[in-house]
Amino acid sequence: MEQPQHQSHTVMDEQQAQQLLGTLSRHRDDIRAAYLHQYRNCALELTRADTRSEQEQLELQLSQLRKAHSLLLGEGVTAPVTEHKAVSKQQPVRKLPNILLSSTLILLIALLSVSGSQLWSQAQQLQQLQLQMTDIKDQRQQLQQQQVALQQTLTRSLQQQNEERLRWSNINQQQQDQLQQQLSLIEQQQLASQQLQQSLARVDKQLYVERNQALKLQQRVSRLNQQSEVLIDELCADSATTSPAMDDEMLPAYMNRCRLLWSLASD
Repeated sequence: MEQPQHQSHTVMDEQQAQQLLGTLSRHRDDIRAAYLHQYRNCALELTRADTRSEQEQLELQLSQLRKAHSLLLGEGVTAPVTEHKAVSKQQPVRKLPNILLSSTLILLIALLSVSGSQLWSQAQQLQQLQLQMTDIKDQRQQLQQQQVALQQTLTRSLQQQNEERLRWSNINQQQQDQLQQQLSLIEQQQLASQQLQQSLARVDKQLYVERNQALKLQQRVSRLNQQSEVLIDELCADSATTSPAMDDEMLPAYMNRCRLLWSLASD
């Protein structure tokens, strides 16, 4: 028969509690974080324990962690703690359910602690995400405001461009109308000039014809004058011979007067 194993009375002080939890900090959050870390590791080792002695040792370590946690948080657990566990070959069935129940509770507490830590971490992440979402919304609102301002500026610029384009279109149309009028005037002037040149050409041609006719007439008149003078000379000479005889001194005067009379008669 195995002899019952008795755990001696132990008194835990603050320094031992700090060593057990692995922290020298006095802040409650640091103490709680160190406790959860040590407790979670010990609980996981308990689930992997193969023998009863290992399970009892880990259960005792979990109890010591709880005491250290309570002590450092000022919950007044300073009395000596005595744990007596007797293992008898005559009670193996009763001991085994107790161990399994204790291990299950410890595992559940560890899981709850882990879940609480995860929930707290998730809450912090959710808060950070909410802050990021707020920043994103603010940035989106600023971008929307900038987009509206840019759209308004673009609209004004397009309106000004359209007004300038319309104004230049009107000016261009006026210039084209003026150019068309000038071209029409030039065409009219060219047509009038062409008609004038044709008229001048006809006048020049007519003048040329008339000049030739006048020249021919003048030549004929000149020949007629010459013939008339010759004829007058002959008439005067004939009249001088038929008249009473004249001496040589009177003949030139008679001839001049005869020519003059015939010239006046011909005019």
